[in-house]
Amino acid sequence: MAGFTSWTPRQRILVFVNLVAVVIFVVFIAQGQKRFLFLPGIRVMESRNTTGRFEASTNDSSASSKLAYDTLRPTLPSTRVCHFTNVDAFDPLIIKKFQKFPPLNCDKGRPWLVYKEGQFLKVNISKVKEHPKAVNFSHCRCRTLTKRSTNDNSVIYGNWSKRFNDTMGVTSKDVFMEAECYDKSNVPISNSYFTFMVLKHETHKNSHLLRYVNHLKKFAPKETFNLLLVGVDGLSKQNCERAMPKTRNFLLKNLGAIEFEKYNKVGLNTFPNVLPMLTGHSAGFYKKGNWTSKQPFDRINSYFVWSEYSKAGYRTALDLEEKYITAFHYLKKGFYTSPVDYYSRALVLAMSSNKNLASAGKYCKGDKPAVHVHNDFLLELTTQFKEANSPFFGFSFLTKLTHDDQNRASSADDLYLSFLRTLKDSDALNNTVMVFFSDHGERFGSIRHTYNGIIESKSPAGFIALPQWFKSKYPEEFNRLQINAGRLVSVYDLHATFRDILYFKSSSPPAVFNPEIGISLFQKLIPESRTCVDAGIPTEYCNCNSLTKVNIDKNTEKLLSSAITTRMMEALGNFAVNKCHNLLPKSVESILEKERPLDRIKNIITDNSILYHITIATTPGHGVFEAVVEYKKKEKTARVVGTISRLDMYKGEKDCITDPKIRPFCFCK
Repeated sequence: MAGFTSWTPRQRILVFVNLVAVVIFVVFIAQGQKRFLFLPGIRVMESRNTTGRFEASTNDSSASSKLAYDTLRPTLPSTRVCHFTNVDAFDPLIIKKFQKFPPLNCDKGRPWLVYKEGQFLKVNISKVKEHPKAVNFSHCRCRTLTKRSTNDNSVIYGNWSKRFNDTMGVTSKDVFMEAECYDKSNVPISNSYFTFMVLKHETHKNSHLLRYVNHLKKFAPKETFNLLLVGVDGLSKQNCERAMPKTRNFLLKNLGAIEFEKYNKVGLNTFPNVLPMLTGHSAGFYKKGNWTSKQPFDRINSYFVWSEYSKAGYRTALDLEEKYITAFHYLKKGFYTSPVDYYSRALVLAMSSNKNLASAGKYCKGDKPAVHVHNDFLLELTTQFKEANSPFFGFSFLTKLTHDDQNRASSADDLYLSFLRTLKDSDALNNTVMVFFSDHGERFGSIRHTYNGIIESKSPAGFIALPQWFKSKYPEEFNRLQINAGRLVSVYDLHATFRDILYFKSSSPPAVFNPEIGISLFQKLIPESRTCVDAGIPTEYCNCNSLTKVNIDKNTEKLLSSAITTRMMEALGNFAVNKCHNLLPKSVESILEKERPLDRIKNIITDNSILYHITIATTPGHGVFEAVVEYKKKEKTARVVGTISRLDMYKGEKDCITDPKIRPFCFCK
């Protein structure tokens, strides 16, 4: 600096300006600003992004619910990561609201007097002698159950077999069976239901074995894994800790499962979360191809991952517990033709229509818990097809127990523990990848109305269990999985992982028809700087953005709440006039300021705007709604970002509307 005194004033000014610019830049980086830095010709964003642009639609098909994301590559390196919001499962406030239920007991229900042994149905003689309802036992009969191929809500009952009071053989063509037993007055006293998954000898050109052989020749995967997906409705990561500690501990300690720490839902309820998990795409993708939920899913079944596994020669099975409340049947058409080799729909329909099975409660099927009956379906799959030359794919999703009350998961903890133990003891998991998962956290109940409940609602439980030998044989893939399980994960990543399992370490896996958001948990590391937009998670469900308490004036509060009711009435359209009451804000339950997303969302978040997470009650009635609302400070305007969630049970209020997207907004006249 000796020559500094000889510099001209112009040179001194330039040096000074440059030094100031450097200081400002360093301070900007150190403080981790949440805003853009605007310099001439430079746009800097504190998050990793990729070039290009995509459109992510929520489960609301209206144009206003589609968010276009601007994904410019940052000029300067990112210093921000997803600070995923987590909450204590055993927070004292939550424990006060948590109710632990005793194990499900269905002993007083209608008895199952018949059991399955190999290819035979047998009368349980000891149970007949002991059960008070079987004192006058006479005989049993059985018949086949077949789903009708013209719709998904009708079952064809076969002819009754001859009478038997000991043993009845079953043919290889019979898959689903019902056995009914009678007393000496010919009055029915028992119903039992069974699945027979028989490894049939196939000789046709499209047999499973030939498809499997062709799969091995064409793609040469290093391993053939079975894939078992076990789903529970509405089970948050935290509630799994509270309500199902035995199941969780067995998964982690006995099966060596890896838990997803930052698993974030992508949609409001089951359908918008399960569909991309199984197909890699949201409903909006299929609607662009002229498919709607008013049509059966047969039209898009080829996109489901089970179809890809079937093409590779796998035996495929699908079990959805409920008749109406499933991802594919709630105000939808389901599958007219069976989408898999073994579809439990006929069994579900037959059990649902037999009102005698619910005598011990709605969570029972006779004297057996419904959870036990459906877990047996998966055990039948794993038992029959665990041989190396007949790999299997199984998907099960149980809804009834936890749909309305997440606390009831505690009553099934022992049942799932027993199921997992049986799987382990049978060696069925020796070559099986099992994913134990949920679709979202709790949607209703007192916990949902707390700050913790907001976070839990977006944080479904998720575990992946691998064969015991996988870690030593494939240490790199195992390490990637462990690291990725601690990063931001969505159902799109699970779908990519399912496909990766099918073509495991193949040098030439098939190309994906459309670019997907998902990253296989085995193939590469998920970036630490990943954002919700990167993972296909809409802003309103993103757990990367913290929520803080805020005080606002009454006028702004009124503006925000009115934005929600206005949006709902707009969605209802003519229904709002003809069938539904006009909903108005009644009270504001809570207002939280939502941290600005790490990504810059085109036309949504500006320097002039604030995001509020707001919960309101409406009138008439007392509906409770939650939404993220963008407030523009200069213009003093507000609008809803994404989907509006309803937090209260609204049975009976919306029956005049059949569209599942707008039903929650209607209070029928």
